[in-house]
Amino acid sequence: MLQGDTVYVKVEALNDFLGNTKPWIKVSLSETGHAGEVNQYLGQIQQFDLANMTKLVTASQDVKSVGTESVNGEDATHYSGTFPVDVAVQQLPADKQAQAREGLAELKDVKFDMWVAADGLPRKLALNGSKEGATLDATLFFKGYNEAVNIQTPPADQVGELPKGTTN
Repeated sequence: MLQGDTVYVKVEALNDFLGNTKPWIKVSLSETGHAGEVNQYLGQIQQFDLANMTKLVTASQDVKSVGTESVNGEDATHYSGTFPVDVAVQQLPADKQAQAREGLAELKDVKFDMWVAADGLPRKLALNGSKEGATLDATLFFKGYNEAVNIQTPPADQVGELPKGTTN
């Protein structure tokens, strides 16, 4: 989340790496002097646009239903399969294809699991793949379809600072 010149990031792996005990990390772009680097990271995060990530699975030729499970208290059909990255990227809008190819460049096939509710909309998507040291392991949740969004700064007691020296 970006508010003014402050970025609030909530990524569990980043918190673990930095030893942060609060769920959010605050980064002031004006203080770091590295706005370009932060914007690059934000761009990488934004490539995981939920709608576009879901389009990738439409390239699968082996998708199958593997049962019904609950996702956030809602019954959903669990589908599993794989998709070839080179074909899947072609399902994206033209302006998103180059970025997706770059982000998934080392992967050939990606395994996915998707949970779809009775309304036909996804509730959860898990993507996994690896090749020659490159890995992808992402789980995305979908909720609040057609609900108004009210984005607010996280409460101060939930926000940690980026440790000094990590942006130099």
